[in-house]
Amino acid sequence: MPRNQKRCSHKRSIQNALALYQKQVIIPHCRDCQRPCCRLTDVVLEFSWQHLSAMYQLGHDKKAFDNSLRNGTGPTYIRKQNDTYYTHGSPCPAYDTTSGQCQVYRKNIKPDNCSDFPLYMDGKMIVVDKRCEAANDTELLGQLEKLFNKLSFTRHPDTQFPFLIYIDFTLQKPGSDTSKH
Repeated sequence: MPRNQKRCSHKRSIQNALALYQKQVIIPHCRDCQRPCCRLTDVVLEFSWQHLSAMYQLGHDKKAFDNSLRNGTGPTYIRKQNDTYYTHGSPCPAYDTTSGQCQVYRKNIKPDNCSDFPLYMDGKMIVVDKRCEAANDTELLGQLEKLFNKLSFTRHPDTQFPFLIYIDFTLQKPGSDTSKH
């Protein structure tokens, strides 16, 4: 099997392991979280127009809404860049502040980046976003090393955003143990 096919196969397996970690470790913590990401104080959501207008139940057409953002009369917690909308600084409309639960958790309307946060793949790297208090990169790295003993993992923080931890992985050479934390 060619090397890039092996890496792709490993990447899919790692994505599955990240999804399992999300399900077993991250999601159960959400109800008790002291700084829920759904409040959007530390986290930014990105939307297409269709997704934004459905989530925020916007009653305008796209052109009128874009004009309101440009002239400063639109919601201050929504920004637009190119054809993408970003929300930050106001709780997600699907977040029930009383129960601490998402009202669209198992629905198609749930934003993709909600499902990925705080663990996701960025190209060939695993990203752990430590703004989530349940995200433990050391624990995750230990689990990955046990599951993928033929891979070597290297962990390093982002230089500009130290709350982002990158974990790179490569296929180990036979007879070597080059795991680095």
